[in-house]
Amino acid sequence: MLTAPLPPQPIPKGNASPGLLAHVAATAKYQDGLPLHRQEAILNRSGVEIPRNTLANWMIKSGELIQSLINLLEDTLLVYSVMPR
Repeated sequence: MLTAPLPPQPIPKGNASPGLLAHVAATAKYQDGLPLHRQEAILNRSGVEIPRNTLANWMIKSGELIQSLINLLEDTLLVYSVMPR
């Protein structure tokens, strides 16, 4: 029996899918304003045990993954002059 290889993961050797990382970082943390300790409690109530330090590491790694995009956005914004009112 052969199994298909896993698709590339955002965090090497990690078990967080892109969708889970997006939910933890973008939706729950920034859109809903949930701190990581509350996310941990919500996940625990659902029967999913993800420690807070793991969530924090995912946030750090996600930030590192998008750093080049942040740099590009910053460079693009700095091209424009600011006009006084």
